[in-house]
Amino acid sequence: MFKSSYSSEFVRDADVPVWKAVLASCSAPTFFDPTVDKYLLSDGGLWANNPSLAAVIDAQKRLGIDLRDVRVLSVGTGHAKTCYGVNPYRNWGLLNGWKGPGFIDFMMSLQAQSTHNYLQLLLKSDQFVRLNFESDCPLPLDDYREVDNLISRADKTFTYHSEAIRKLLSS
Repeated sequence: MFKSSYSSEFVRDADVPVWKAVLASCSAPTFFDPTVDKYLLSDGGLWANNPSLAAVIDAQKRLGIDLRDVRVLSVGTGHAKTCYGVNPYRNWGLLNGWKGPGFIDFMMSLQAQSTHNYLQLLLKSDQFVRLNFESDCPLPLDDYREVDNLISRADKTFTYHSEAIRKLLSS
């Protein structure tokens, strides 16, 4: 995770241009090669697909912000429903039973959802809003033809949560 110099402990990233951080964030494994700089860099979704919890911890521990003063607007990228059923005779190998490459999307979605659940336990409802949507269809990261569909879903999600966003930003 790239961090600006808001803490004297952060010395590694102070001179990293924003374009390099963005390029590294676009280096999603299974789709793109890592970005090469001093290190091999890739999308932070590998460990924090929903970085909200990391941000709250940094606000508390590094900036000394009281948890009661933290407000989080978390923006997701959507997640596809995944159903495996309960067939005990299924071949549960990675390529067959766990739906191969779809399993990576499933794990990333679980990680993002667990962060959401932790924040709901940690923060009061007026401190936290998560914008996300669930899809009945796969959400391909590398298919530009999905842009209009994603914009439509984002608009619907924003409209549905607009009052909660207003309250969050005005508190």
